[in-house]
Amino acid sequence: MNFENPVVWIVAGVACLLILSVVLKHFFSEEARVERRRRKSNTRIVSIARKPTVRFSVKTPKRKE
Repeated sequence: MNFENPVVWIVAGVACLLILSVVLKHFFSEEARVERRRRKSNTRIVSIARKPTVRFSVKTPKRKE
């Protein structure tokens, strides 16, 4: 191969950019961010849904007898 040819450098550079973009796209995706947060903390994962949430009460009032 002739490394003095600029076409070889351009093709190699484009290939490196494509590989780098695939790796960075996976690393900075929304799923990766949620997964890192889940591993980092045991707290409830914040929902990004824009719908109303329903919460159930665990502590119920005791009946008086």
